[in-house]
Amino acid sequence: MDEVEKRFFSSPDLYGKAIELLAKYQNVEHLPWIQVEELLSGLEDEEAALLEKAIEFKKIQNHELRRLSAEVEFLKQTVKSLATQPSINPVVPPAPPLIDPPLDREGDHLVTEIADKFLIYKKTYVAAGSFSSFESKIRQFVNIITEYNQKKTLKISELSPAIIRNYRDVMQKIPARRTGISKNVSIKDLIHRGLPPISQKTAKDTCNVIGDFLSYCERDGYPITPGLKSILSSVKKPKSKDTQHRIPYSKDHLKKMFESREYQQGLFKRPSDYWAPLIALFTGARLGEIVQMHLGDIREDNGIWVFDLNDDGDKQLKSDTSSRIVPIHSKLMDLGIIDFVKHLQNLKKSSKLFADEVRNPDAKFDAYSKRFQHFRKKVGAIPGDNEMLDFHSFRHTVRTKLADASIQESLIDDIVGHSSSGRSVGKKIYTHTQLIPQKKEAIETIIYDIDFTKIRPWDRSKLMILLR
Repeated sequence: MDEVEKRFFSSPDLYGKAIELLAKYQNVEHLPWIQVEELLSGLEDEEAALLEKAIEFKKIQNHELRRLSAEVEFLKQTVKSLATQPSINPVVPPAPPLIDPPLDREGDHLVTEIADKFLIYKKTYVAAGSFSSFESKIRQFVNIITEYNQKKTLKISELSPAIIRNYRDVMQKIPARRTGISKNVSIKDLIHRGLPPISQKTAKDTCNVIGDFLSYCERDGYPITPGLKSILSSVKKPKSKDTQHRIPYSKDHLKKMFESREYQQGLFKRPSDYWAPLIALFTGARLGEIVQMHLGDIREDNGIWVFDLNDDGDKQLKSDTSSRIVPIHSKLMDLGIIDFVKHLQNLKKSSKLFADEVRNPDAKFDAYSKRFQHFRKKVGAIPGDNEMLDFHSFRHTVRTKLADASIQESLIDDIVGHSSSGRSVGKKIYTHTQLIPQKKEAIETIIYDIDFTKIRPWDRSKLMILLR
């Protein structure tokens, strides 16, 4: 077994079984979803996990083939250039951007150099929306070990247990918020300010990222001290009693928000403040998925109006399973969502549904999130002790509603964009249009005890000031 196979399968027998499952899967992947699900539902848990690994293994294999093809093409261009250039210094065509640059496995290297290669490698697999957070943790690691070692740029062989222990301890003391603090302030000075540190969950997530980096260095044969990752394992997940649990919105929460003065009197000045919560209420879509939509993402498909949630162009999704089509609930149709879209199309000012919403440097729609949280608290939709409510709570609300209506779990997963043992495999292969009628029927089971007739129509709200 080669190195890639060993990463996924512990023995040739498991590898053979995985390839066998993959072949069966590929035989039905082009068929209607009901036939795909018939295969998946007949798998034992161990077989489903093995098939998942096989699909990921195949993806990496294809990825490597594309990389090698790019190298071969570059070499062909180089040979051709050398053959046609009589000069002493022939012009060599620039190398094409490689999907996964080959790494030098011999000799020592600076941590900064390997960190850059690691990030290039991870960018292929980490969703764009999560990559900025991933990258910031790696950069922070480099900054800490550099500052606490006399500002020396360390080589990978110089990473010692003492350095990793110090990093672990320092990282947990870094303030959770740096509002108003210059980026040029040193880490030591930042910690000495005595601000509240990052949460235990953030610390654990950070250790997972750095542990992944250290494992990467070992796997690729760099001269790194073995076992450094285990030093970070002392940072544990927070105990459940110490964490806040995100909860669905209750009947009372929803009435306070959607029968609020803001909705009844049409006081919202931004289209996103009016529409985004309503869309989330009937789709369970993530904040970023809604706010980044383009006008063309709201369209009619075989007589059914849908939201096409995708990562085309400048849009980003959390993962591969997040791309999906969600039928539009009749309540949103009654509230005029299609007329709103057509109005924007006629204005021809922007191709985006909410043109005034932009991402921050971390690729988040932070400004909208803060406005929504302010609105939620203002109307009194407040959680209890150790409970958390935010925009993401709409996802839990919708999933609960669909489950209460006895909707099949795999269909729920496809509507809200969750990964599951069946959907994470099946989502990679079936076409959306095969399920749109079924999803439309499921979506219409969502019913809330909210008087939607009290909501002032969008075209008679203050937001029209921005839409003229």
